[in-house]
Amino acid sequence: MKMADNMPLSVTKEQYNQILSYAISKDAKLYVKNRYNEKRKELKKIVPASDFEFVADPQNWNSVLNLQNLDQFLNTSKLAKPLAKWAKEKGIPNRNLYVKDSTSLELSDFKQFVEDRQDVLVSVIKALV
Repeated sequence: MKMADNMPLSVTKEQYNQILSYAISKDAKLYVKNRYNEKRKELKKIVPASDFEFVADPQNWNSVLNLQNLDQFLNTSKLAKPLAKWAKEKGIPNRNLYVKDSTSLELSDFKQFVEDRQDVLVSVIKALV
């Protein structure tokens, strides 16, 4: 496999704090880490036990596989709403979120969402390179 062939996959695993670390203070990182630890117990109630380690891996929740740039109006409307509820309320189709039309946006299906999104993003990046 050539380096160019592997590049789209590696881009999808870049961590948010690696990309924007210059903009995040140590206090902010600590806050994010503490908030994540607080949410672990809640996640265990929602996510199937077999998927929890996958969900807990920062490469899956703190990367472009889970995070998406939104314009200020969409970002303001999204806030802390669950993705499925927000997308339905706003009429946002799955393709605009870089997932397959058949992909569930429910948190309980997070593993499949990330896997499907990675497939779509790798295809998009390959088409651009």
